Amino acid sequence: MKDTEQTLQQVERAIRKVTEKFPPSEEPTVLTDLHIRVSQDTGELKVFDDDDNEITRCVVEQWIDNKDDDYYQKVAATLRTVIERKWCSTSRRRKWSRWPSSSPTPSSLRTTTTK
Repeated sequence: MKDTEQTLQQVERAIRKVTEKFPPSEEPTVLTDLHIRVSQDTGELKVFDDDDNEITRCVVEQWIDNKDDDYYQKVAATLRTVIERKWCSTSRRRKWSRWPSSSPTPSSLRTTTTK
């Protein structure tokens, strides 16, 4: 599964919606984790806060009914690509690019299966 530009735009839009809900402020925020869940059957991407409250959702057409064995690894790679491309500094990009593709996904980019 090679990401289409539409897929990258849909994921970017979802991540941007999350960042817009937590704008920079003088006071520290209480949010510590974001949980991203994707569904291989529906292509749905959902983002939740620490308390499992849904922040945003979208459907990525390219992911609907995708039966690839490495689906979740590819989705994690897509998420990394979008985040690196839009929100990471150059030094952070270099660090992320050193992750071997077979290494465990960092907790901030883990995906979970939903049925």
